Amino acid sequence: MSELRISMPWEMAGLEPKTPVLLAFSGGADSRALLELLRKGAARNGFEITLAHVNHGIRGAEADRDQRFCESVAAACGLRIFCAVRDVPALAKEHRTTLEEEARRVRYEFFSEIMEREGIPLLATAHQADDQLETLLFRLCRGTGLRGLCGIPAVRRFGSGFALRPMLEIPGREIRAYCAENGLEYITDSTNADTSYARNLIRAEVVPVLEKLYGEPQKRAAALAQELCETEDYFRGQEESFLRQNGEEKLSCKRLAPLHPVLQKRILCAWLAQYGVVPERVHLEALVRLLDAENGAKCSVPGDRVVVKRKDALEVVCKESDAPSDYRMELTAGEIAAPGAGWNISVVRVAGGETGNEPERGKNAMIFPRAAADGAFFRPMREGDKIFTRGAHHVVRRLYREAGIPPEERICRPMLCKENEILWIPGVALRDGIEQKAKTGDFLLLFQPAKKERT
Repeated sequence: MSELRISMPWEMAGLEPKTPVLLAFSGGADSRALLELLRKGAARNGFEITLAHVNHGIRGAEADRDQRFCESVAAACGLRIFCAVRDVPALAKEHRTTLEEEARRVRYEFFSEIMEREGIPLLATAHQADDQLETLLFRLCRGTGLRGLCGIPAVRRFGSGFALRPMLEIPGREIRAYCAENGLEYITDSTNADTSYARNLIRAEVVPVLEKLYGEPQKRAAALAQELCETEDYFRGQEESFLRQNGEEKLSCKRLAPLHPVLQKRILCAWLAQYGVVPERVHLEALVRLLDAENGAKCSVPGDRVVVKRKDALEVVCKESDAPSDYRMELTAGEIAAPGAGWNISVVRVAGGETGNEPERGKNAMIFPRAAADGAFFRPMREGDKIFTRGAHHVVRRLYREAGIPPEERICRPMLCKENEILWIPGVALRDGIEQKAKTGDFLLLFQPAKKERT
């Protein structure tokens, strides 16, 4: 009798042997085999197994049958199972996604809910070598890069824990043989035979040809994916190291220009990702040319953004401003709109008696003394900015990062200053020593999203 060898989830994640596991359980051959392998591991290591099953509402009575089967297996094994019923066709229509995309979204959303509620840090799924091969073929033909060709990762971060695929290097035929030899009953999803789905067509017609030609292409695909993952990890480390040393807001052309074009483009992609920009090859080639261009040269990128070369560094700016986000706005009563920032500051004089509701320090409102108003102004962050708060000088860029302010907001988000000193970073920090007890005639400053006009 053959025995499948896998690493236990706790080993893959580098955690303690008794770490509990949530198993995504469909009731098919793959998840049924994985359940049996995990039960054997649990008997040795003492970790708890919990099952999770999603009825997607796609196959009617057959889906209900699958749920009952999963519940019966859980009962026979003495395990807890959590089941969810979702109307995936309706949700896909509402969200304008495909059935496959929506089914995956609701599954992982459900798994995440269980893990958080039950305190389970590990999610095990039954992806295997056939899935890896199909994924590589699908992405290769649709168009992808190195990251896409890494396929399905064996280990990835998932919420505050990990998602793990212990059987990723085992072909499906070996798994089905294991089920047969061990008397493990399982169910079959009838939609797996529906070749209107791209993956099913690859599985039904392409993979058999490859097997006939090359024997076990699944194992070769798994080995290739692992090698590419190691290459991807190397490049990612190089990107992160460069950006840590360079800083987040601007890219030094002098430091980037000598690097190999492959690494240049990787760093550009990682840098732009901070702004929600996903460039295409044509954008990356234009950006590489920008490194040797004159200061003031520009390159449009997706997401209504422009990359501008200024002082031998690349900056991302809002397209509508068509220039680096730098401005100076005097503090005056009324509504102040920050250019390109999507935020307004409402400045109101405190009338007599309005002294009872002082805003919380460092949040989206503050009291500014009237005596200090002359010469105060708003401007965006600049490289090297610091503010004296909580008893020490803090780098503004770091405070923004700690507060979860995305980079695309940092470049134009307004700060209240006077002379060379920062007094208030709305939503983030207030300079020590500014009293928040309102007096008649003082200014109440409210920081709020700008109202967008409907067209």
